[in-house]
Amino acid sequence: MTDQAKVLIITVTKVESSAVIETFRPVADHEVTPKRINNRIYFNLGTVNGVRVFLTQSEMGSGGLGASYSTVNQGIEALSPIAVIMVGIAFGIDEHKQAIGDILVTEQLCLYDLQRQGTQDGKPQIILRGDKSHASWWLINHFKSADLLWDGAKVHFGVVLTGNKLVDNVDFLNQLRDLEPEAIGGEMEGEGLYVACQEKKVDWILVKSICDWADGNKEQDKEKRQEIAARNAAEFVLKGLQFAPLNSKEEPGERKNEWGNDSADAETRRRGDAENGNPTSYFVHPEEPTPNPSQEGDWRQKVEGKKYNCLSELDITTKNTPQLANKEISRPSRMRSPVPDEYYIKRDEAERLLTRLAISLKEPDKQPLLFNIYGIGGVGKTTLLGRLQQAHAGEVDFLGVCFTKTPDIETPLKLMRHLHRQAQQLVSVATIPDAFAQQVQQFETALFQLSRQSVDGEATTPEEARKITSWFERFVWLNPTGFTTTSSKSKSWESSGSGFSAFSAIANDTEGLQEWIQQQVRHHRATKDKPQLQALMLEPVARLTQAFAESLVQIAESRAKPLVLVLDTYENAQTYLNQWLWQYLVEDTPLSAAPVRLVVVGRKSLQADEGWRKLNQDRKLLHEVQLNKFSKKQTDNYLKQIGIKKGSERANIYKVTQGLPYYLDWVRKQSEQGKKKIDFSQGNQAIAKLLLQGIDTQQQKILQVVACCRWFDLGMLQYLLGKDGLGLQEDAEKLEGYFEWLKNSDFVEFSKGHYRLDDVARDVFRQSCFQDSRSRFYQTNVLLANYFKQQADELFAPPSRLPDPYEDEEWRKLIAEFLYYSLFGKRREGLQQYVEQVFVAVYLGVPDVFMAPSAFIRAEMNTENQDLLLREIRTFFEDVGIVLSIGWFFLDESPGSYKIQFEDENTPSEEAAEAFSKQMEASIQSLLGYVGDLEDGFGKGVGLIYKALRCHSSREKTDSLLQAKNQVEQLLAHFRPKLAHSLFSHIASLLISTKSYEDSLDCYQKALGLGQGNALLFVGQGIALNKLERYEEALESFQTAIDIDPQSVYAWGGRGNALNKLERYEEALESYQKAIDLNTQSVYAWVGRGNALFNLKQYEEALVAYTHALRIEPKNHKALNMQALTLSFLKDFDKAITAIDQAINLKPQEVLYQAHRGIILARAGRYTEALADCEQAIHQDPQHVISIPVVSE
Repeated sequence: MTDQAKVLIITVTKVESSAVIETFRPVADHEVTPKRINNRIYFNLGTVNGVRVFLTQSEMGSGGLGASYSTVNQGIEALSPIAVIMVGIAFGIDEHKQAIGDILVTEQLCLYDLQRQGTQDGKPQIILRGDKSHASWWLINHFKSADLLWDGAKVHFGVVLTGNKLVDNVDFLNQLRDLEPEAIGGEMEGEGLYVACQEKKVDWILVKSICDWADGNKEQDKEKRQEIAARNAAEFVLKGLQFAPLNSKEEPGERKNEWGNDSADAETRRRGDAENGNPTSYFVHPEEPTPNPSQEGDWRQKVEGKKYNCLSELDITTKNTPQLANKEISRPSRMRSPVPDEYYIKRDEAERLLTRLAISLKEPDKQPLLFNIYGIGGVGKTTLLGRLQQAHAGEVDFLGVCFTKTPDIETPLKLMRHLHRQAQQLVSVATIPDAFAQQVQQFETALFQLSRQSVDGEATTPEEARKITSWFERFVWLNPTGFTTTSSKSKSWESSGSGFSAFSAIANDTEGLQEWIQQQVRHHRATKDKPQLQALMLEPVARLTQAFAESLVQIAESRAKPLVLVLDTYENAQTYLNQWLWQYLVEDTPLSAAPVRLVVVGRKSLQADEGWRKLNQDRKLLHEVQLNKFSKKQTDNYLKQIGIKKGSERANIYKVTQGLPYYLDWVRKQSEQGKKKIDFSQGNQAIAKLLLQGIDTQQQKILQVVACCRWFDLGMLQYLLGKDGLGLQEDAEKLEGYFEWLKNSDFVEFSKGHYRLDDVARDVFRQSCFQDSRSRFYQTNVLLANYFKQQADELFAPPSRLPDPYEDEEWRKLIAEFLYYSLFGKRREGLQQYVEQVFVAVYLGVPDVFMAPSAFIRAEMNTENQDLLLREIRTFFEDVGIVLSIGWFFLDESPGSYKIQFEDENTPSEEAAEAFSKQMEASIQSLLGYVGDLEDGFGKGVGLIYKALRCHSSREKTDSLLQAKNQVEQLLAHFRPKLAHSLFSHIASLLISTKSYEDSLDCYQKALGLGQGNALLFVGQGIALNKLERYEEALESFQTAIDIDPQSVYAWGGRGNALNKLERYEEALESYQKAIDLNTQSVYAWVGRGNALFNLKQYEEALVAYTHALRIEPKNHKALNMQALTLSFLKDFDKAITAIDQAINLKPQEVLYQAHRGIILARAGRYTEALADCEQAIHQDPQHVISIPVVSE
C-alpha cells in the first residue's frame, strides 16, 4: 500500500457492488481487480482526485457475522481510510414528494431499534431512546457542494432511519414516520457503519437511493428499480469525489474548527504499521520525513491551550497534528543512531545472548521462549537489538513495538491487534486459516449485539451499552490476571452485605457487574446455545491470547521462517500488561515449542517480578542478560578506536562518562563532526556540564525546563516561557528560534506527534535542573501541572456535574498528566490530589486515571533520580504499589469477604496465597491511612466508604460511614442524580451492617428521592424499616420491590420477615416458599421458612427447613441457633446443646446465643448451668431483652 489517502466504499447487495464497479471502471487508472487483505476481498477502484478508492461488500444488517459493523471495522483496520462511504439502495418515505431513484444522504441517522415499547390509553406506544447520530460534517458539506453542480437524480439531505428489520409493511412504516417525522428514508446497515467509525474515530457518510416505499410492494419492478437506485447512488458518489479533493484537513488560509480534525488525528494514530513498517527506529525501513517546523509552529499557536497538544503517550493514545496525518512519524534522536561496525565493542554477556537466541530459533523446543535484555538507560540495549536483527536479516521475521513510541497498545488486546497486523503483512495471500482474526471478529460481533440489545429483546440503554463495551474492551484487560476472587459478600434480604460496586445500579439483583455480564452472555440470543462463543465472551483474555499465539505459529510455519516479537522500552508497560504477558502468552500458549520467540528490552529485570521469577524457576522459559557500563579497559579500547590518542585524555573521559556507551558514542560523534575540542580536564565533573558545553546559559535553562517535560511542543513551551517564576519571560520573544534549536538538538527525538528528550538525556538534564535550582525544578512541574489542568478545565469547566468528566477519555488523559506533574511539583499537595483521584477512579471504574501516572513514575525511577520525588511520596508508592497495580480491584471488599484463587496450573500453596493476601491488605491499609488528610470532596467521601469496610469496631465503621454521608450531602449539587443515588444506596447498605438503621433509612430515602429505585433499593429500605419495627411500612417497601422484580428472592424473603413480625405466619410461609421456588439454594429463604414454621409451632417441619439450610451452608450461625431452639422444643437436648455451641463459636459476640443456651439448659432441667449462661449473657449486655415466643430472623 502507498501513503495516498484512501476512501472505503461499503455495499451490501450484488446490485449495489456491480453498480459501483461499473460506475468507477471508466475512470480507474487500472483494471478493477480484487485483492485479499486480512482475509477479506477489496476492489481497488483506482485514484479519483488524488484519493484511492476501495470497495468491499458487507452482509445484510449491522450486527451479524460479516455484517456492516464487522465489515467496516475490518476495513478500517486494513486500509486506514480517511472516510467510509456506504453506498446502495434504501426505501423512501413519501412517494408524493420523492421518486424512485432519488438519492438520500445522511445528515443524521435515527436508530429505530433503540426504543421502548409500551402502552398509552390502552394502545401500543413506542418511544425512541438515544440521540440521533451525526454524519461527519465536512463530508456533508462536501456532498452538498457537489450537489450544486449535479444534474442527475434529486438529492435529499436529512435524517435516515436505520435498523435491523426489513421494512415492508405500511403500518410499521407509518409507525416509524410518527417516531421520526423528519425522516427522508430508511435502510438496514447504517447503525453498524456509525458504531464502527465512531469507535475508530473515522469520518463517515451514507449515500443511498430510493428503490421502494416499504409499503408491502417491494417485489413490484424490483430488479429494475434496484438497478436504477444503485446506479444513481454510485454516480453521485463518484461525482462527489471528482468535484473536489476529498480531504478533511484544512487548507492554508482556511478557517479551522478550534478542536482540529478528528479524522486526520485518527489516521495518524492508525497509520504506520500495516503500510509503512513498524514505528520503532530499528524496524522502520523507509526514510521518514521530519515535519515542517513552520507549519508545526503555526498550527500549535492556533490551538495552544486546546486538547491536541496535551495528550500523553505510553498507555494513553496521543492525537497528532493535522500536518502529520499523512504518516506515522518516528524519528529517533541522533544519539540513538546505530554504532558503526568498526566501533562496536563486543561484550561477553551480549554474545552469549546472541548465541542462545540463534540456537532457540533453530531448535525451539527445550530452549528459552523469552529473552530479556535489561540495563540502565544508555547502556547499549538498542545497539544490541540492532545487532540481533542484523545477525538474522532475511532469515527471521521481526515484529515489534516500542512502549514510548508505538500508539494504541495500552491493553493486551490492542497490543495483540497491533502485532497481528504486522504479522499479516508478511502473508500476501491468505492461504491459512487465521485463528486470531476469526476469534476477534466473533468477539466484536457478539459485543456489538450484546451492547445494542438486551436479553429480553429490548434496546439497551446508552448506559448499559457503555458498561458492556467498557467491560469487554477495557475492564477485563485491566483486571488482575493470574487469580480470581471468591467473594463471600452477599446482598441478601437479611443483610445487604459489606461490599459494593459502582456498577450495582446496572447489576440489579446480582452480586456485581461481572455476574450481570455473565448472565447476559448465557441468555442473550446472540450467544445462547453457542458454547464456543460463550466461552470466548466469558474468558476473552485467555481465548484471544490462545488464538493470537496460534496465528503467530501458523504464519511462521507458512513462511518457513521464525518470528521474533520485540517489546522495547518495556519499563513503560503497565503492570496489568506485564502480568498478561507471563500469565497468558508465555505460560499458557504453545509458543515455547514453536518457531516464535520474544525479546523484551527494558531497564529492569523481569525476574524482579514474583510471577516471572516463579515461572522461570518452574519452566526455564526465560533467558536474561543484564548490560552494564563498559569497564575501564573496554572504554580505553573504544576511545583508541575512535582516535583518542592521549592516555591522560582517555582516563579523564572515563572519569566523566563512567563507561556509559551513550556518553562515549556522543564523544565519538562530537569528534567526527569536527566540533570544538571537548574539555575533559575537570575529570569527574557532572556529565550534564560536559553535554552542555558550547550552549549558552539561556539555552541551558530552557533545556533543563524541557527535561522536566515528558514530551513537549511549541504550545507547551510558549506557556512555560510566558509564566512568572522561571525567569524566562524575555526569552518568550525568541520562542520559535529556541523551538527550532531544540528540534535539531542531538538529544531530541520525535514520536507520536510530539518531541521529547531521549530517556538518557532527560535523566541527565532533569537531574541537572534539580541540582542547580530545586525551586525552579518544582516551579516548572507546578506550571506543567497547571497547564494540563487548564486543558482539562476547558473540556469540562469546573464545577462540572460528576461523573461527566470521568466518562471522557481525553479528560482522563489530561488529569493523568496533571497528577504526574503535581507529584513532582506540588509534592504533599500533589500526593493528596493523587490519593483523592485513586479513590474516585476506583469507584467509577476508570483506573487509568491513577495507573498512568504510577506507570510513568515507575518507568523513570532509578537510583540516580529518586531524589526528584519527595521521600514521603517515594514511600507512598513503595507501600501502596500493590494497590495501584492490582489491589484496587479489592478496595470495595472487606478483608474477610473474598478469597484469592490463582488460576494457573502452578498454583501456590495456601500459605503463599495467604501471605499474598496479607501483603495486599497491608498495602490497602497504607492507602486508607491517607483518607484523613484529604480535603472535603468526592474522593474523601469514597475513601471513607472504603475505610469503613476495614474498620475493626462497629463504632469506627459507623463514624466513617456517617462522615461519608456528610461528604455526599455537601456535594449533592455537583452530582448527577444517578451517581448520588449510587453513593447513598451503598452507604445505606453498609449502615445496616452497623445497626445504624435510622441513618440507613435516611440514605435509602435520599437515594429513592433521586430517581426510580430498583428492587434492591426497596429491599434495603424494607430491611431498615423492619429493624426499626415499622413493619407495615417495611411490608409495603418489600411489596414495591416485588412489583418491580417479581423474581427477586431478596424481596420475597424480606416480605416474609415483615409478615413474621406482624404475626401473619401463614402469609410469611407463602413468601418464603416463593423465595425458595426462585432459588432452592437460598439459605436465608430456608431459614425464614423454618422461622415461620417455628412460630406456627410446627417444630418437625421447622427442623427440616433448618437442616436443609445447613446442608447448603454448614456454618450459618443463624440456622444453627434456630435449629438448637427447635430441637429443645422437640426435647432432643443433647443435639440442641451441640448446635447452640456451634453457633456461639461462630458468633461469640452475639449475646442472644448465650442466652438461648441458658434457656435450652433450663428446659433440659440443668438449672445451675442455665443460670450461669443467663448471667453471662446479662454481663455481656445488661440492656438486652431476651424472649423467644416469636422469631423472624
